[in-house]
Amino acid sequence: MTYLGKIKVLNTFYSIYTYSDYKEINERSIAWDKQYDRCLDESKLSGVSGYCLVPVKEIHIYTGFSEEYNMNTLRHELWHALLYEIGYTHWQDEELIEKLSTWHPLMDDLFNQGRMLIENARVKEEPRSTQNSEACVSNSK
Repeated sequence: MTYLGKIKVLNTFYSIYTYSDYKEINERSIAWDKQYDRCLDESKLSGVSGYCLVPVKEIHIYTGFSEEYNMNTLRHELWHALLYEIGYTHWQDEELIEKLSTWHPLMDDLFNQGRMLIENARVKEEPRSTQNSEACVSNSK
């Protein structure tokens, strides 16, 4: 396990840890569930690539997959943290988190399209004509 640093989720700092050993991250994830008497998620028995521990403000990521997969896992775990920090009661809803994680890039694209439309509208607004402003200024000759 390697400590990378902290990331601020709203006003709360979460420590980020990475693992190069797939067995280690899974053993720790299962041990966490058992320690806090949480219902053991059956999907964890087949392996996890990351998990978020909101009680202790930690995110754990396995980094043995592709860079894109690792970033998707981090995004997924950050959604858990963000929903928890805003007080959303379904912050552990994996179906919701998966949808948010998947839709996040789409939302970025939509936001950027909207931003470009607004910026283009500002550029297209006709600046005041120099002829009109020159006509308002008396000629001193």
